[in-house]
Amino acid sequence: MRTTTEHVQTGENASRTGGPQRSGATWQTAFSPSPGAVGQARALVRRELAARGVTGDTAEDAVLVVSELLTNAVRHADHRQGAVELAVTACGGDVLVEVTDPCPRRPVLPAGPAPAAGPQQEGGRGLPLVHALAEACGVRGQGPGKTVWAILAGSGGGEAVC
Repeated sequence: MRTTTEHVQTGENASRTGGPQRSGATWQTAFSPSPGAVGQARALVRRELAARGVTGDTAEDAVLVVSELLTNAVRHADHRQGAVELAVTACGGDVLVEVTDPCPRRPVLPAGPAPAAGPQQEGGRGLPLVHALAEACGVRGQGPGKTVWAILAGSGGGEAVC
């Protein structure tokens, strides 16, 4: 079941407090909000997921979601306000991706399929792509900023991330 709202995700994969609860193997790191951070994050996530036995489509989808969410955070964050944080939780083949940035402006999450982007349009594809890949996704306030998150359902058949 995939449901998305602008501020709080609700559904079987989210808590009533504004997002999923972590359980499983979580690792976190902070990046300076620079374009190079995105490539570093992709490599880190690919390596960490493989070390935890998450491979194939789930791992590749997680890497793509990290790339899209971190790119948005880097692109829209006020670089003077601090680092962008990435947290990834793997449990039972599922993956929870969370990107926290200091910018209070919330992204507009798609409520359904997004219209096709034109060939000249430089942006606007990332969040619809995340929405298409994720079992659930959302955004919650985090201090003065926000956390954008997505859950990718794996084929491991184990317990869900949240």
